Amino acid sequence: MLELKLETAELKVVNGHRYYVFPAPLTHTNQENRPTEYANEKELKTYAGKGSNNEAKLHPDVLTPACVFMTALLEYGEKIDDWSIRSAVIQSGYRADDPSHGANYLRIIKQTIARHPGIFGELTFPSDLEETAKGVLGRPGDPRRRAFQKKVAEAEGWSKELASKLFREADNDFAPRGSNPHATGFVFDLDFSIYFCPKHDTKRGKNQCDVGNETKLGTDRRLNSLALKSAAGMWINQYAMQYGFDSYDTDREIWHLEYRKPK
Repeated sequence: MLELKLETAELKVVNGHRYYVFPAPLTHTNQENRPTEYANEKELKTYAGKGSNNEAKLHPDVLTPACVFMTALLEYGEKIDDWSIRSAVIQSGYRADDPSHGANYLRIIKQTIARHPGIFGELTFPSDLEETAKGVLGRPGDPRRRAFQKKVAEAEGWSKELASKLFREADNDFAPRGSNPHATGFVFDLDFSIYFCPKHDTKRGKNQCDVGNETKLGTDRRLNSLALKSAAGMWINQYAMQYGFDSYDTDREIWHLEYRKPK
């Protein structure tokens, strides 16, 4: 059984749930053998193995590897009695590369601008490019994607540097149509509970709390650093590749797992 160094963690208990909280680990990126070929929706199957919510659809080739991975993860969670692992489920799998995906991409672009006033000031996304943003732009290097980004850079108030910063951030959060890994059927997102400290104790001068709390991760990027320090995050970060799965960047989305299908 693949194990963690529990002696390096603090044990927290919330609502009767035990959570091991570790020091922040080293993270990694992995761009090797990422799935790119879109699935035939008719061939997809609902994942029903360990850690299923009976909703996530996956490519048939992923069903068994996913079950093996989840079985190992959940069995370890039972062994150490850690709720972050024991609560883990495959929350979502296939997502169609349809107009709703394009609309979400535009939403992420606008959200990125709003979240970084220090970079973008009072700039807004060019309204005449919204329909293009929702369309099929392809993968990095695709002429359609380059042309779209060029038009943004040339819009009033924008520049090549600002457009580069925008898409570097936004495209890491959410891929545009034509570059959606979830549409391959070889990708799923996990969800699990994590421990967090809801306040900053200024008297003690460091992040401590008398009463902690717990919350579902819910693929919230703002919670990724906390998820990494959970037993579930630590185990996934360290061992998922031994089962053929990995995130493109565990520092951004520890829960996002892609099956790196052997060639």
